[in-house]
Amino acid sequence: KKADSRERSSSPRRPVKLEICAGNGDWAVAQAKADPESDWVALELRHDRVYSIFSRAVCVGCPNLCAMGGDAARVMRRNVKPGSVSHVFINFPEPPHHSGDAAADNRHHLLTPSFFQHVHASLEPGGGLTLFSDNHRYMQTLARTLAELLHTAESGADDDKTGEPMFCAE
Repeated sequence: KKADSRERSSSPRRPVKLEICAGNGDWAVAQAKADPESDWVALELRHDRVYSIFSRAVCVGCPNLCAMGGDAARVMRRNVKPGSVSHVFINFPEPPHHSGDAAADNRHHLLTPSFFQHVHASLEPGGGLTLFSDNHRYMQTLARTLAELLHTAESGADDDKTGEPMFCAE
């Protein structure tokens, strides 16, 4: 058994791809099925949806997909090892409430600068973030948020990157 564990540890690490706010899991299951060389994680807050994702993955025979439940902000901050994810996907994120009321409560909005800093920390060198939505106005807001995030000494950047953008657009 010891020889087997040494062989496994010397093999190259499989890419880990993470969908945040995975909904019912249709997209994550399809991606994991089409990409058996990667390990996929579908992260969802709602328990019923986590169950749905897990059930769907089992039914279609998708052993490279893990359904995970939890608040994405907390999971990214506490449970995802820095540099461990090759790509993060956020599909059709829910925009914050905009009623025009100054007292409107947006404290539970997920896609904040702090959240994106944790996403960036989770990415391996050269890793990617893909945001996809049909809400053009919200995507412009997110693009501005991402463009304003700069490497700092506190973010663990080496001196060469301090002051440079954390994310670049393709």
